[in-house]
Amino acid sequence: MNSTVVSTGTAMEFRKSRPSESALPLLDSHVDAAKRRIELVVSPSARASLATLHQMEATLNDGTPDWRVVIIPPPRPLPPVLFTRGSADLGVSQTGTLEDLAWAMRHWGSSLGHAPLGQQRRADRGSRQQ
Repeated sequence: MNSTVVSTGTAMEFRKSRPSESALPLLDSHVDAAKRRIELVVSPSARASLATLHQMEATLNDGTPDWRVVIIPPPRPLPPVLFTRGSADLGVSQTGTLEDLAWAMRHWGSSLGHAPLGQQRRADRGSRQQ
């Protein structure tokens, strides 16, 4: 059984269920009722793209105005940001890709109070050297 989140209109329902095509598999979740904040850490097995996860977070936040929903995407290779041939300008379609990358990197740095990935690696190296 996997944890999943299902958005139904303006309500969010967390449940244990069998994986399905439309379910978002979670690695972890954290609900802070005092701060009215929900963090959902997406499993690496999720097939959703960064753009889809980013849009899903926006949709959940629009549907739950009294709560802040944060979706932490799984670490994975990032899509390339392509420039217009012979130019230093981004293509129009690439602006969205760049926004999705920035969103993912901000969220990787905030997941469940952990240090950003780069800081975590430095901390891991320091503990191995001792």
